[in-house]
Amino acid sequence: MTDELRNALEAIADRGTPAGASATVDRAAKTAARRHRHRHRHRIARAGVLLAAAAFLAVAGTAVYVKQRIDSIPRVDVSGSLHLGGSDVPSEPMNVLVIGSDARPGLDGERADTLVVIRVEPATRRVSMLSIPRDLWVDDAKTRINSTLADGPAALIDAVTTTLGVPVHHYVEVRFDGFRRLVDAVGGVDIPFPTRARDIVSGFHAAPGCAHLDGDMALAFVRSRHYETFAGGRWMVDPTSDFGRIARQQEFLRRLALELSDMGVNPVRLNSALDAAADNLTLDRTFSTKDLRRLAGLLKGTDPAAIQGWTVPTTNAEIGGAAVLRLEAAALPSVIDGFLGQAPTTAPALPAPGAPQAPGC
Repeated sequence: MTDELRNALEAIADRGTPAGASATVDRAAKTAARRHRHRHRHRIARAGVLLAAAAFLAVAGTAVYVKQRIDSIPRVDVSGSLHLGGSDVPSEPMNVLVIGSDARPGLDGERADTLVVIRVEPATRRVSMLSIPRDLWVDDAKTRINSTLADGPAALIDAVTTTLGVPVHHYVEVRFDGFRRLVDAVGGVDIPFPTRARDIVSGFHAAPGCAHLDGDMALAFVRSRHYETFAGGRWMVDPTSDFGRIARQQEFLRRLALELSDMGVNPVRLNSALDAAADNLTLDRTFSTKDLRRLAGLLKGTDPAAIQGWTVPTTNAEIGGAAVLRLEAAALPSVIDGFLGQAPTTAPALPAPGAPQAPGC
């Protein structure tokens, strides 16, 4: 309050309203209002500057933090097995071999529980997935493909390249604890189930309807090899075996991708996701931060529902008394051509108990 306004108001209080007092009050009030507006605008401007600075620092800090976390991810030198030694051509497609490792205390060596090649094509922004059954027999190695990891990532990459004829540009290994934490970091994933479903071995269970899977339940779902659904008053074993498992994995990955794309710039969730990833990933040494940013840029805005899923064709076989899967050589070329985008075909539908069938989940 100005001195002029204060004096006028005191005069009114002591003697009533003298002549000219109202004009004095009005004049003083307008002066005070102008000064108040000026100070208010100044405070708003100053607050706006501070807010903008804080936002900038937060974004800059996040960018720095992202780089630091990515740089801290363990690397493995497999350049001798990667296509072109792992050097990328920005305009050319990129094939990334992603494996889920079940390395845990008590296991004899390391095995790949889940194997997927993800292909991203910059020109068309097409994204596709090729799932590889873990029991696929590799003639050269004389073992299942998931067991080749025991001889190192390079041996696994060589097995994928020679057996399937698919070039691998980069390698990513995800330990299962990281998968669990990543799902929790995005807040879980919703999957619709038409009936009750379970796997008493992996610990998975779900009621009919839209089930919200946290990290533990999501891991039990994608690892399920004894999947059952409840129909006609009894539990029915999934007859599609690993192929149903692969289809469920592909659908889950699509939905997880949708959740990741919806994370936006939430620093808390981003931080949790980064921590989960960085603490449980291994990348090939040539997979630089720049490559990862380019890959993220290509994936940004991709509709997860548009990601095509392919599966390596196999037939049941027995080798040395062990049940394995033999490559179905006659059917392989059309699958690989479709995956690589070299044939005008669509991915074949796979039986997938537990795959989404209810809209809006």
